[in-house]
Amino acid sequence: MKKLISLVVVALIGWIIYVSVLGTPEDKAVRNKLLGSAKDFGQTVVEVFNHEKDKVEAGTYDEVLDKLDKAIDNLKEADEDQDYAQKLKDLEAERQRIKEMLAAGQNAKSARSAEDPNAAAQKDLRKLAEEVVKVSEEMEKKK
Repeated sequence: MKKLISLVVVALIGWIIYVSVLGTPEDKAVRNKLLGSAKDFGQTVVEVFNHEKDKVEAGTYDEVLDKLDKAIDNLKEADEDQDYAQKLKDLEAERQRIKEMLAAGQNAKSARSAEDPNAAAQKDLRKLAEEVVKVSEEMEKKK
């Protein structure tokens, strides 16, 4: 996981430098927009996953889901050629599935089962966040 995060950071820094030096004003505007969402999204994910378990069970995933929604919307706006339209729809569907899973986990909280429903949702949420970053990187490479 550390290597993946390091790779993402290095790729992002390289893209920022490239766009800052050789990018058009449009590229710079896209960069600023994506950086703003990526920064907010990254900070939120780190904060939520570092909180205590009972805080997570209390519904702090809502903020992460909102940030994911904003990040996906920003990627849709940046996808001018609609090359990633289906992938972005799939990401939205996965976000909705996780949201429903978390809601079901809250309802099942009183009837404790052997497996914590929020643990699976947390794992899926991390995968979704990684996938959003991956699509963002693919879109950056294409431009």
